[in-house]
Amino acid sequence: NHSLSLELLTESAKYYKDNNEYFRYANVLRNIGELFLNKYDFNSATDKYNQAKIIAEKHKLIQIKYEILNDEGWLEIQKKDYNKARSMFLNLVKQELPPYHLSLALQNLGYLECECGNYRSAINYHSQSLQLNLKYDMRDMAFEDYYKLGYTYEKLKEEGLAYHFYSQGYALLQTEMDL
Repeated sequence: NHSLSLELLTESAKYYKDNNEYFRYANVLRNIGELFLNKYDFNSATDKYNQAKIIAEKHKLIQIKYEILNDEGWLEIQKKDYNKARSMFLNLVKQELPPYHLSLALQNLGYLECECGNYRSAINYHSQSLQLNLKYDMRDMAFEDYYKLGYTYEKLKEEGLAYHFYSQGYALLQTEMDL
């Protein structure tokens, strides 16, 4: 329910702002931006991301800043401005990012390249992301890479590799479910 979510997040944002909890305040603004993005209201999404970015920069909230940059790149993907999104993500991966944020940017690049039909580039980015996810035990992120690698190899008609990545993802999922 978009309206209810917007109402609750707006109340949360006011609470965090009034109580000087800037990390949470900026994060809630990002979430509000995401609500607007899901409704294809790009102007409102951009406005909320900009508000969150100002707070993140003012209070040196580096983690939120990286997340906002990924959000802004995703906004450009939704607007079908693939060149701008690609540039944003490439600039992001050149920075010294924590593993999660680097993996997210690589996944977004992989998604973007797949959308553009650049399957080998997509494989490259998802493979880099998968390596990070396995190294740092970010299994929830690894599922995405296994699926996208399987899907991309399937698009290239390389069924053996597609099956390999699909089955690796499924095996990881089974392990998670057994825990």
